[in-house]
Amino acid sequence: VLLPNWFPVNLYAMSSWSRTIVVPLAIMAAHKPVKRIDPRFGIRELFFKRPENWPPLRCVGLKGGTGLFSWDRFFRSINAVIKVCEQRNWLPLRRRALAKAERWMVDRFTGSDGLGAIFPPMIFSIIALRCLGYRDDSPELRYCYERLEGLFLEEDDTLRLQPCKSPVWDTSITLRALDDAGVAPDHPAVMRAVDWLLRMQIAQPGDWSETVNAEPGGWCFEHANDFYPDLDDTAMVVMSLVSQYAHEAENQPRREVRLAHDELFDLSVVDDQTQATLESDERRMDRAMRAAILNRLPKAIVRAEQWMLAMQNRDGGWAAFDRNNDRQFLCYVPFADHNAMTDPSTPDLTARVLEALGMLGHRVGSPAVDRAVEYLRKNQEADGSWFGRWGVNYIYGTWQVLIGLNEVGVPHNDPCMVAGANWLVSCQQPSGAWGESANSYDDPRLKGQGPATASQTAWAILGLLAAGRKDDPAVARGIRWLVHRQRDDGTWDEPEFTGTGFPRVFYLRYHMYPMYFPLMALSRWAARAGTGQRNEGSSGKAMYALPLADH
Repeated sequence: VLLPNWFPVNLYAMSSWSRTIVVPLAIMAAHKPVKRIDPRFGIRELFFKRPENWPPLRCVGLKGGTGLFSWDRFFRSINAVIKVCEQRNWLPLRRRALAKAERWMVDRFTGSDGLGAIFPPMIFSIIALRCLGYRDDSPELRYCYERLEGLFLEEDDTLRLQPCKSPVWDTSITLRALDDAGVAPDHPAVMRAVDWLLRMQIAQPGDWSETVNAEPGGWCFEHANDFYPDLDDTAMVVMSLVSQYAHEAENQPRREVRLAHDELFDLSVVDDQTQATLESDERRMDRAMRAAILNRLPKAIVRAEQWMLAMQNRDGGWAAFDRNNDRQFLCYVPFADHNAMTDPSTPDLTARVLEALGMLGHRVGSPAVDRAVEYLRKNQEADGSWFGRWGVNYIYGTWQVLIGLNEVGVPHNDPCMVAGANWLVSCQQPSGAWGESANSYDDPRLKGQGPATASQTAWAILGLLAAGRKDDPAVARGIRWLVHRQRDDGTWDEPEFTGTGFPRVFYLRYHMYPMYFPLMALSRWAARAGTGQRNEGSSGKAMYALPLADH
């Protein structure tokens, strides 16, 4: 906690999620609290071996590096020295370190749904505060308990815990899906969502600013997590906002899908004249709200664009929360058992930022774009696929890379585009669907294999469309599968976990994935099938020249 940022091992050299876990755990480790419980309420049944027979802690999936002159041996030696110092009570900096850890942790409660807004540091911060002497009725602990309870889901006799919430992510993708489906940009639901996203942009520096000199402009994943905006959400929000702004520049007529405004007015109990007045007032309010939103969009988009560009890594790619957070040796710290002590560039995130930059007019030939495209070329697998860090797995990565490359102008006949599309076709199932299980993280030989899912089928279709394969029979078979598997309520069944937290460790089930992604796939396919081939971006619309700042 006290080591300076220039030192190879320091708090900001760790991934953002690791540091929010390490700080409260360090406080707990210093105090070593013990709570005796009845063995019946323990978790002994989760372990195959007794604790005294457990092997030494090591990072999941980490191979090698355990020799005499290895990082593993180095960190274990440091660990042994620390334990000897603790036994002899020779801890001259402990009090100062605890004070700094406490301040660091409590400061990050501000503007957050809990420390890091994810379950592990939220629960650890409660224990850490109690170690430090905070009472249960203190403002800090009340805050922690309230945020933790916000993750509870009670259903009948079942209590489940969400690891976090994803409102910014879900809202931005939903907006893109509704836009693809033809919902008018002045629909009240769309305008309220855009207005909400604009209010959610983070205007203060976070942990990322310890290593990057740039103005804030990103979005977080949750309702509130001001210290930790991420590139994934920021890129997705930017794309949803750009589409809204671009509609103002369109000259062609637009198909509208307008729903009754029952939530605003009850029109069933008024006479015709009153109804006409209400509808006129509503239209004026809609226009005023739309004008106010459009007035705020350019500044928000430009701030986000500049922030994304500033966060590009030295290898040309982008990571989730930080820049150049790639000190792999930290994964040999003994407690780093989740294989995620760092936050390096990944193909899926790099491609998503490319997609957003492409919608802002950046093309091949721009230095930032060229570096990112080169990173993606270097990280393509031999079979043509790309690894998916934040979604399961190679289908997710390949879909996103094909879309990102297409959006910045990489031609469809480029060898990497052809190879990626061919790989997607090669793993289509006889039913016409696609599916991949999380087991592919453990064994890459299982890539592209698994139970058929609506979200992964949609990703594959979207990837093929971006690669210029709209007439490929594989696309038609995938569309047919989605149409035939849709439920009467418009959704698709998907019990599988297709989101990734930490590969080989922790996976997520996004309940809206089997809604907005199939809708996007069906809508973009329909747009291409109905209009023929055009010079389009991945969204299926003509590219827009946006009057944003100097662009």
